[in-house]
Amino acid sequence: MEPNKNQSRSLFKKQTLFQKLKSLKKNEKLFFLSIVLVIAGALFSIPMLSKFHVKSDLLLDFEGSALYAENLFAASKAAIQGRISENKYAAFRFTDKQKKLLENFYNEKKAVSLTFEIKFNSISYKDLLLDSENEKPFSFGFLYQNDFDEKGNFIGKAKNRILGSADSRLFVSAKPLKKDSSAILSLALKKNLENAELPWGFIVFSKQKAHIMYAKFEEARVGFDLTGKTPFYGLAPTGGRINDFFTADFSGCQDLFSLTNSKNTIMPKILLQVEDNSDYDEEKAASDSQRTDFQDLNSSQSNENMAESQENQTFSEKNRNKKLFLNAGGEILTIYKNPGSREYTLQTQLLTNPFAVFFAKPEETKITKLLMEKNSNLLIAQDKTSPLKPLTTDLGLIPPSRKTNLWRNPDYELYRWESFPKVLLFDTKDYKVQGDFFTRLAFFAEKAGYRGRILTDQEIGDMHGYNAHDYRDETLAAFFTKAKEKPGVLNQHEELLKEILIENKIIIPAEDGSYKAGEGAIISISQSSADYLRNSLCAHEAWHGIYFTDEDFRNTTAAIYYTIDPNAVDFLIGYWKSQPSLNYDSQDDYLIKNEFMAYVMQQGVSASRAYFKRIANFASVQKAIPDSALYVIQTDARAFEDAAIAFDSYASDRWGLSNGRVSLITK
Repeated sequence: MEPNKNQSRSLFKKQTLFQKLKSLKKNEKLFFLSIVLVIAGALFSIPMLSKFHVKSDLLLDFEGSALYAENLFAASKAAIQGRISENKYAAFRFTDKQKKLLENFYNEKKAVSLTFEIKFNSISYKDLLLDSENEKPFSFGFLYQNDFDEKGNFIGKAKNRILGSADSRLFVSAKPLKKDSSAILSLALKKNLENAELPWGFIVFSKQKAHIMYAKFEEARVGFDLTGKTPFYGLAPTGGRINDFFTADFSGCQDLFSLTNSKNTIMPKILLQVEDNSDYDEEKAASDSQRTDFQDLNSSQSNENMAESQENQTFSEKNRNKKLFLNAGGEILTIYKNPGSREYTLQTQLLTNPFAVFFAKPEETKITKLLMEKNSNLLIAQDKTSPLKPLTTDLGLIPPSRKTNLWRNPDYELYRWESFPKVLLFDTKDYKVQGDFFTRLAFFAEKAGYRGRILTDQEIGDMHGYNAHDYRDETLAAFFTKAKEKPGVLNQHEELLKEILIENKIIIPAEDGSYKAGEGAIISISQSSADYLRNSLCAHEAWHGIYFTDEDFRNTTAAIYYTIDPNAVDFLIGYWKSQPSLNYDSQDDYLIKNEFMAYVMQQGVSASRAYFKRIANFASVQKAIPDSALYVIQTDARAFEDAAIAFDSYASDRWGLSNGRVSLITK
């Protein structure tokens, strides 16, 4: 049977091709064969590509160990160069070395995040407007061992591993020059994981074209930070959605940080930074001040009294509304904008509900940083029985706090005043503990008839020190030097106090066994004091702390002291002499000016006259100094109010503080 025409053509073609190949020269045959082999190899490698370890261009780094940076494995096509096309994902797998480094890093740091920078392709204004109604999803999450087969291929479902998400339009820039924009994103690992539970990789999805610039493991940070060139947003282990830069969700941080303080753990802190208030609307401030100051006045207050309140309001008082409000887990924090530093530290142990959502209204508040991060391990007592280093915070958070169960030592907690870092504050469990720390020191430093002496416990007996304390470096150095003359006279709390002072360089041991003044001061309040007293005493002692450490403030105090009505000064000195619990040494000029300032500044200007008239009406004062007391009552204590106005204006202009308020944050 003869072949049909189609079969004949096919046979002819094959014969022709064979004949053509046969007719080629040797070098031409070799060239042709090499092309065939290349094509065959390429076709063969396509199904085999995923069976081999393909390195990504992306390096994985570990904080503090840049020498160990190594390329990740690419578990998807986009991961090879880290460039994500529209609606694509990049999946990365750690190398065995990286997994081992992660185990070591995680077990050392405890609170760990994966952080990466991603650059988004910009969009023109025209494209942005045309697509303004459509979200451009962006998401990321960890991958685990069961997301890969035995050969390292990604077999999991990307959507099941997404923890963090955002609309990438939040980060994308839309400028005529189409300048690309970047964001640094971070996702924390849950605490207390076993090594086998740690991730094996991570995945990133984007509808908007994007390029992953770097990735690294670092100590965890949750919240946002807009202070750098590239905005940062960190999520807790529970993940979440990045909606804006006015909200930080700390609720998932319970799975990340320690919830209590102990010998081996420390609770986290929150860093808050606000935008510079140089563009603050003064007219709006005055308007807000009027509304805030008078909206809650009792309706029975007469118009005459209201007018008097307005008249007595100083310039600095009218500008106290240079402040913002932060909802901290349902607790409203008032934050005053000070002329200097704009960063504040919130210790979570001082907050009612720190592991919650924090937010501020964008139209009222311009917050540029709100980050929860771990406190330094140096703050843990470790091999010591008591912590020697202080927690940094604003004093406004301390008086309302009664969370002694979260203290690092059950007897006391130690703080550093953030606005004045040279000043340390002791908050003690009760008056007894406070007395153990400071009563002997009080007699040595301030009590008339005892100054310069180290009393024994028998000599002190039932005598009272103070309900709050303040001492400068020179006095402390002199006290512990003098105490060496009586070995064994100091109790355990006083010996601990000496350790704390040395650790923080407030006193410095000398070669001869004595102590030199370093730099700084200490103040103290107690949990035994009622709430209203804790606030007042904290303010009183804090002004002393500034006086000890700031020469310009001492000079200003002297200027006001010498210009005030001398009869008012005589009254105050007479009052101190009449009260056995005070008994200040009136021959000490430094001490008298210091106490004069603190008594005037411990309450607001508007309360100044009433406070000193109340003192003048004490029965013990009326009996001891009747003429001076009558003078203060008859002059309506105007001299003290004049001094208060002068102090208040100075404190407001220089530090953003005011009489009665030594804090930049209040609850």
